[in-house]
Amino acid sequence: MKTMKGRAITLPKREPNPLCEDASRLIPGRLLAVADGAGGGGLYADLWAQYLIEHLPTEAGFANAEALDGWLSGIWEEFYNACERQAQQSGSFYLNKFYDEGSFSTLAALWRVSPRSYYWVTYGDSVAFHYSRRRGTLSHSFGALRDFSLPPYLINCKDELRPEGFRSGYFAVEPGDCVFVTSDALAQYIVMMHLLTDRQTHQEEITQLLATGLRQSNYLRRALELPTIHLWRDVLRPLLSCATTSRHFARHIDSLLRLGLLAPDDYSIVWSKC
Repeated sequence: MKTMKGRAITLPKREPNPLCEDASRLIPGRLLAVADGAGGGGLYADLWAQYLIEHLPTEAGFANAEALDGWLSGIWEEFYNACERQAQQSGSFYLNKFYDEGSFSTLAALWRVSPRSYYWVTYGDSVAFHYSRRRGTLSHSFGALRDFSLPPYLINCKDELRPEGFRSGYFAVEPGDCVFVTSDALAQYIVMMHLLTDRQTHQEEITQLLATGLRQSNYLRRALELPTIHLWRDVLRPLLSCATTSRHFARHIDSLLRLGLLAPDDYSIVWSKC
């Protein structure tokens, strides 16, 4: 049997007639990327997320926020003009909203820059991950679990970036490791479960988050009811083994939703075995 080396899967919200605003892309051995269109403001977030993913450079990442902004300056106009025409056909309300607000999306991307190294870039709350099989450790591009409750930085099709929203770094990998990127709801679940693999070390952070009354605290409270969690056996291996077909991925996501461990949203994951 051929072993699968990676996959890109996007699953829409688990509701009737969903509008999926996530997009994902995999070029094996070169690029993994997720964009999460933010539909809370502006228009055409789904189209903007897909556009960003399709136009990403495949050979190298962005060294800094200025480089990312320069890339956006070279691609935004085609998207903007197409959506302007679409908004004109929809009426003045949509046109004015598009002029005023534009379109929004997050971005997380991983580029393989050498046989043993990946370079990651994120803007917003989509997250890049690296799991070391030898060490049994997880590294990621995000901050603390509670930071998922903050408004994310968003890439707008018509505005300059805010430099403080740009993050980048490297993952040093070994054979057998996994790298992956996910949109925010799935990332929040992974970061939460990672936190709970060593509850004693993170007890203060756990206690503080439970006391906030944030929606995140509800998922954390349900996760605390589980027996001792092993990150690879109980979290990452089931997730990655199911992220091979849309049907299997949907079944796994539905089980996490039933357990109360996962926020309702679109879900994207792009993974690759090193």
